[in-house]
Amino acid sequence: MNRGREKEASHAFRMAKKALQRFIEKNPEHERALFLLGKTYFYTGEDQPAADMLSQLVALYPDNHQAWFYKGLAEMYGGKHGAASQAFDKASRLEPANPSYFEEWGRSLAFQGRHHEALKAYEQVLILSPSSETALFQTGVALNAIGDHREALVRFLEVLMINPEHQNAYYNAGQIHQLLGEHRKALSQYLKLARLAPQDGATLAKIVQLYDALNNTRKRDAYRGRLFALWQQSHDDPQIKRGFYCCAQFVEGDYKVVSLEYFEPKGNPARKWLFQVYDASMVEILFEISWCADDDLDGPAQVARQLGDANQRTYQLEGLWPNGDHRTFGEFPGERDFDQVRALVVQILRGNLEPIAVSENPLGDKTP
Repeated sequence: MNRGREKEASHAFRMAKKALQRFIEKNPEHERALFLLGKTYFYTGEDQPAADMLSQLVALYPDNHQAWFYKGLAEMYGGKHGAASQAFDKASRLEPANPSYFEEWGRSLAFQGRHHEALKAYEQVLILSPSSETALFQTGVALNAIGDHREALVRFLEVLMINPEHQNAYYNAGQIHQLLGEHRKALSQYLKLARLAPQDGATLAKIVQLYDALNNTRKRDAYRGRLFALWQQSHDDPQIKRGFYCCAQFVEGDYKVVSLEYFEPKGNPARKWLFQVYDASMVEILFEISWCADDDLDGPAQVARQLGDANQRTYQLEGLWPNGDHRTFGEFPGERDFDQVRALVVQILRGNLEPIAVSENPLGDKTP
């Protein structure tokens, strides 16, 4: 919609709202007018007035399933998911042949983490509308949330059979393959997605991770270059806005490690790579290891970098524990590439590289 038409539509909604408000002042229990005003509030983004108006309507006309449905939408968009699910439940009981009622009911339940109940709602959608892309996709999301990854994968692949350009289905299918250690299958999904969305930073980051897992450093670095090119072109992509991306995930002994690369190391110290170390459950970070420079990229350091003399900077390998303990594992002249830094991190995790300096937080718990 261009700006002229958008302005025209906004004006029409305002006029309709005023006309309905005047009419309802004279006819406070007019069912159709109350419903239209509630919908108007909803479509103009006024979620609470919409919910209030539709609540008034269903109090007068409790069998109006459309009113219950739009009340559910208004509550859900207003962040009141419990009230929304109650409204959708009521709408679907009054009109059990409408798949949209069950679909939105499932969404509101999923927002509350009630995934098993959401699955039942989506099952009803698929009974009424077997080829519903949205219901199949949301079923996959709910199955994945409760840990049934294989069944979730089946649903995402079914979505892709119906719509081979469904980008979220490719992404989620790839993510499950990656979670299950099926890196080549995951890569296949993300490469297909990259053809549909070549400028999507999250997809490019996944491809970097998977080529790394498959030990294909040439293609990994090629896609890493595409990510940096995207960063240089625009910071609008959500992945780019974060300032970093996940470049690798690997396992070392009892540790699971997530590796982050920063697009523009700056600050003091200027962090280039961050290795977040988890236990096998991946619930919380045990500690972090950073590869960082001892200055930011300004003044003489920036000039040296532009002239290609990276050895003008000194880099440090720093460890930080949640209790505030800080350990320095070494100082290194010049840069190292990711594989070289990762090799040093692996030596730390194996206990083969001892810190050269330790600073303990006197207020924190002692780290073993």
